[in-house]
Amino acid sequence: RRGLDARLGNVPGYVVGVGGGGVAQSAWMRSPGPPTARDRAYRGHLIEKTLWAHNISNVFGCASSLVNKIRHPEVMVLFPWAPWLDFRELLAIGSFVSLACTQHALETYVVNFELAADCINWLGLLTRCTISRFCPELPWDVIRVFTVCAGAIGMRYELRKQWRGHVVRLLVAGVLDARVRREVDPEYGLRYSLPRACAHQIPAFLTHITLCLSIQSWLERIDAKTFALETEASTERAHAAVRDSIDRRRGESVRGSRE
Repeated sequence: RRGLDARLGNVPGYVVGVGGGGVAQSAWMRSPGPPTARDRAYRGHLIEKTLWAHNISNVFGCASSLVNKIRHPEVMVLFPWAPWLDFRELLAIGSFVSLACTQHALETYVVNFELAADCINWLGLLTRCTISRFCPELPWDVIRVFTVCAGAIGMRYELRKQWRGHVVRLLVAGVLDARVRREVDPEYGLRYSLPRACAHQIPAFLTHITLCLSIQSWLERIDAKTFALETEASTERAHAAVRDSIDRRRGESVRGSRE
């Protein structure tokens, strides 16, 4: 923590510690008005605790995209209106840039922490849907659960800010998965229109969003407890330093009066 504090002490949105005891606010509670010093301190604490997971997710996103691109060098198109757009390439580039920023431009990454996480989550979704369109033989039900967990663990920030993004992203995932299934399974596509195919995705959406929010809520409760312990310890150290200062001044004044 001291290493991050030393590098990021002057970065907007990152506060080096904060006094005051108590328990950190609930992940679902939105603070009224502008963020307080405690809000900024909790954001810095969460960045410290999740930065390693962001790095692992960036490495995995870059590597998996490159491996798939090497195995299938042809252009994989998700949207017919953009035949030049291969999301595997965008995910590889985005993950590499994000990882490079965490190593060489950490201040910039911290300022844009939430934006970076959202971009990688969305690129990961679009890349998964793209590959599923061209490689339907893979176990996509299992892969979908894995990517949901990866988004909740590897690219998370404060849940009170992120949960709406999770809902929208997984809703879009359900629509894209329904469309892809109709394309790769002609018999299914003839039997079911896109709205009916989307309706079939509702159980999967409910399962995935519940899993995603439950995992992230559990992790953030752990972060809140460690943040509360750290702030209490910081407060105790500050109080001890004040007491020591007062005692020294009293001792100096007593010695001065005797002289």
